[in-house]
Amino acid sequence: SSEEGKSALQLFHDWGICVHFGGKPILENHLVLDPTFLSKVILAMLFHPDYANLIPNGILEHRLLKSFWKNQEQNSEFLLEIMEKFEVCFQINREDKEGNQIPFCERKSIIPAYLPKSPPEEFSEKWTNECSPQENEIKKICTFNIIPKELVSRLLVRLNTLVDPTLIWRMG
Repeated sequence: SSEEGKSALQLFHDWGICVHFGGKPILENHLVLDPTFLSKVILAMLFHPDYANLIPNGILEHRLLKSFWKNQEQNSEFLLEIMEKFEVCFQINREDKEGNQIPFCERKSIIPAYLPKSPPEEFSEKWTNECSPQENEIKKICTFNIIPKELVSRLLVRLNTLVDPTLIWRMG
């Protein structure tokens, strides 16, 4: 049955034999039989130094994905969704101002690992210590002796709906 198949896929996924996620139709309809493919091919190309100039200030234009994944162009949308699932990136413009879906090739994603190292100049201009009555502000400062840079990237991916993508940088 379909449920037994889903259970078997989940078990193989949990064992690391394959990669399969549910939840979103694009993820449910793909199965990666070789999990090392994602790190050895997909991530390796996305983070290859020769391609860093294609992601200025951490912004990846989806139309450029064919430059990274030459043999996987037809799977670009799935690969980017799975990179989002692994908290490597997040999309910033899925819909236009009227709420209409923007075609995938016209969208952009933020890759926190490629964000600038220092805060944007306009950060101090936009950041205020006072909120209007209609807004909420949460400020939390954590200080660590050592912090893995991947932790901040993953945090930015998880909180992407709450932050202004023009006001983020690699460590904040």
